[in-house]
Parts: sequence; C-alpha cells; structure tokens
Amino acid sequence: GRLLYAADRVEHFSRASQDLTEAAYPGTPSDLRPHALPVAVPPLPRPAPEAPCVLGILGSLAPHKGAALAEALSRETARNRDCSLVLLGEIDPAHRLHAPARHHGRYDVGDLPRLAARYGVTCWLIPSLWPETFSFTTHEALATGLPVMVFDLGGQGEAARAAPNGHPVPLNLAGDPGGLLARACALHEDQR
Repeated sequence: GRLLYAADRVEHFSRASQDLTEAAYPGTPSDLRPHALPVAVPPLPRPAPEAPCVLGILGSLAPHKGAALAEALSRETARNRDCSLVLLGEIDPAHRLHAPARHHGRYDVGDLPRLAARYGVTCWLIPSLWPETFSFTTHEALATGLPVMVFDLGGQGEAARAAPNGHPVPLNLAGDPGGLLARACALHEDQR
C-alpha cells in the first residue's frame, strides 16, 4: 500500500480494476486508461440459420484463464452433440481437449474472420476465472459481433456488460459445462 500511496499515478485498464484498487487502498492517485486493440477486428457475418452451434474459445489458457473448464467443456461435447467446441489458442500442458473438440493452436488476431468461418464459430466464450484488468481476447471477440460469454468478473465482465453482443454469466457456471453449452445453443438460436 505504501507504494501505491506514494505513486504520482496508478494506471488502470478498466473501471473494474480501478474499483478493486480503490476498495483495497482508498484515496490512491488513480487514472483510468483502457488499452486500444493493436489490430482491428472486423465484424463477422452472422452464421447461417441452419448452421450448427459451435462455441469458440479464444486465447491461450492457463489454469486461471480457464484451462480446466475448456477440458471439461470438451468432455461435455463428447456426450452432448448439440454444440461443438473449438479452441483458438494454446492450453496449459496439464490439460487437453478431448475429441470431438478441435484445437487450432496459436492464431494471429488478423486471422480471426478466416478462422471463425473455417470452424463455423457461432458464439465465443472467454473462460477466464479471475478478474482481468482489461482482457484483450474479450474485446477481440466482442469486435466480431458474434455473441460473447464471459464470467461476470473484472474487465471482461465490464466489457461484456457494455456491448450489445456481450453476455456476462455467473461464475458458478464454471462448474456446469452442460449449462454453458446450453447457453451457447440458446445464443445461437436467438441469432436465427
């Protein structure tokens, strides 16, 4: 706390992160300066009404970024074929996706339109389980115009609440992969 109070300025990338700091250290010299996306992401065309539900997970997943949840979702898609799953990004080596889920691996942000079309993504999930200070992947997914689910935490929840295609969901759904897939299907149905 002494460092924060001694600082000329404490820079925050989302109001959510600024609120957390101010709650813990009231009166710190605080500025709000959100990031800008380094690469513009164009809006994507809406999937065809008859297209199957495909939940896209965007970003590289460590444990706190939802690696175990992605693995659980992949197991659920093997049981419940209503919605399939694709990960655009990497996953912590302690976790893996199970078939029929697909794992694309690393991607360039500029390739999102091509990759979303290739895999038939109908909605996104940013599975981060902690309050992000900004969340580039949330902003990239929102820029596509497709529905985006995030847990209602930190910068990712703030961004989703501010966007017409954002869908913040309660954190308790992290323990309910079937419930998340059902929401993905419902979001796809709403687009038809």
